[in-house]
Amino acid sequence: LISLFPFTNSLPPWYEEVRCHAHTRLSINEFCNVENKTCQPVFENVADLFKKLHIEAFVRHTKTGDEGTWWPSLTGPNESYHPFVQATNRNLPEEFIAKAHANQQKIILYHYPKTSAYFAEHEPTWLNKNWKGETYNYTRGQGLCVNSPWRAIYKQQLLELVEFGADAVYLDSYPQPYEGCWCDYCKEKFKKQTGHDLPQTMDNNDPVYKLLLEFTTDSVREYYDEITRAVNERGSNVVNAVSIYRVPAADDKGSIYETTKILNSTNSTVAKTEFEIPLIADAIFEPDHPLYNHAFDFDVYLSLGWSISRDAAAGRPSHTWLPYLKNSSQAAAGSFALMAYGLVANPDHNESRIPDREMFNLTYKNARKLDRYLNNTRPLRWAGLLFSEMARNEYLPQNDTAAWINVLLPTVDSWEAMIRMGAQVGVITDWQLSGDVSNTKCDREKSDHAHLYHSCQAESAGRALFSQGYRVIVIPVDRLTATQSEGLTDFVEAGGKVIYLDTKQNWLDVYKRSTLRTELTNNITALVGQPPVRLVYDHFSDNRFLHAIPLQSPDKPNSFVTMVTNDYRWVFSPTGLPMPVKETSLVLSHMRNDSIHSVTDILNNVQLEPQYNGSNGWTIKLPTFEQYLAVEVRCKGSCWREL
Repeated sequence: LISLFPFTNSLPPWYEEVRCHAHTRLSINEFCNVENKTCQPVFENVADLFKKLHIEAFVRHTKTGDEGTWWPSLTGPNESYHPFVQATNRNLPEEFIAKAHANQQKIILYHYPKTSAYFAEHEPTWLNKNWKGETYNYTRGQGLCVNSPWRAIYKQQLLELVEFGADAVYLDSYPQPYEGCWCDYCKEKFKKQTGHDLPQTMDNNDPVYKLLLEFTTDSVREYYDEITRAVNERGSNVVNAVSIYRVPAADDKGSIYETTKILNSTNSTVAKTEFEIPLIADAIFEPDHPLYNHAFDFDVYLSLGWSISRDAAAGRPSHTWLPYLKNSSQAAAGSFALMAYGLVANPDHNESRIPDREMFNLTYKNARKLDRYLNNTRPLRWAGLLFSEMARNEYLPQNDTAAWINVLLPTVDSWEAMIRMGAQVGVITDWQLSGDVSNTKCDREKSDHAHLYHSCQAESAGRALFSQGYRVIVIPVDRLTATQSEGLTDFVEAGGKVIYLDTKQNWLDVYKRSTLRTELTNNITALVGQPPVRLVYDHFSDNRFLHAIPLQSPDKPNSFVTMVTNDYRWVFSPTGLPMPVKETSLVLSHMRNDSIHSVTDILNNVQLEPQYNGSNGWTIKLPTFEQYLAVEVRCKGSCWREL
């Protein structure tokens, strides 16, 4: 049978069950008055207001910037609390949690990690410094270094929130300066780890400066590992939503400060990302970039970025902020697209309009219908693409144009080719191909909490990828490590196919790239046939921007859901709705001739008629739809036959 990502069942059930949340801020500085010791009604009662929209999980702040704690925290004296808390002695997070839980809602606490005015003033050596010795000043205050004792303070604050009953913690923003930190703590740690003094300036051609960027990445990963593991040891059912800011962007804007391995900590860690990050964090979209005219269609970047954030976390649904919404259609279409790709949609709610029925009734009406079908599901896997940060980073930060020419153009072109042919495609990282699926040795005798972390793989990386459903893997780089090559050998021995792209082809030639994409899809079809699920069109029109993503739960091998989206590029830049989709069918391969029991249009509660076409598989003619469609297929026994 076609299988899915290995399923650890480590995420709490509510996170798997509720795939559309709500995001708001409600900052204490804006909504509470210290003098009269009161807060505005929306601040006090947002749980009840969200309940009117049938919202079952939502994000709200417990720390917006560098203000003091919103409760009498053990991490500092009375002066470190927010003035409102000093005046009232209220424990606001505990109140937020109690009100949400009284409504059977889950609450995700956004606790900003980078700044604290109190500790910046009283512990100035903890502050991030640039190469000139100047403090990093952000819009939310002065930055505090993750290698300083601030790490322990912030971790303790999160642990207190867990003790109060938080269902999840939301760690936003990148917690270190992207360019590196020159504080005393970093100087000492960098010297100890590398044997070098910190570079005297930011010189992209200086190999020691590149070591500093790699050191920064390692420091952040270590920081997140320590925090998320501490959180899960205190509350094993708490989700860690960890910001991966620019990770979903292909070129990372020429920096190497983040890697997907940030997500390789605990099985309760998911990516915190944003709908449009793959677009706004890619340097190639800048008009003055040498390769600006080689940029891809928005849906190519978006789907690749979303998949990176999900697949680097072993398929766990990324928590994805959907901001800047202007109308109901945009909110519903954007949320559906995210859920279709196996993510959690987190649409933003303007505090002045909560509960905004006009904007969000349709979004949450759809979500209520979809949740029971999407529970515990993961996108089906069939084709894999190596996204090699290691190969890309050989050219960064000094030459992002070379990174595109030699690594990223072949990578993104391959992704486009596979999604355009309708393949069920997933992203494979360097370290997943190497079998390094955990930073933690799984020795239950040494840790009472080993169940929280990725279990050690009994099979090799290649065989594990095959068991996850992959039948073909595309390698768009010309250099691999020995362990990666071993993984691919094991994948082939298990029955998989590998396609190595010729990266020396002229990927700058637009017409040549089109030819190379066609050659790739033809090669895939010749090796492993057609994808299990694909769209076909009964009339001639430009349907390349439609996406069909089947999702299945290992608990339900006799059914799966296919989420079909119309062109969702307009959600990021809403200039008008795409034309309705008509005369389109789903074609299902790799199924028996007697396998389908029923087919249901979920959102409209209408039965659809499947037709068996022999060796061509099953065909399901879809009704005309405007933005999205969700189709459940129920089977007589297991749906898929062995490939």
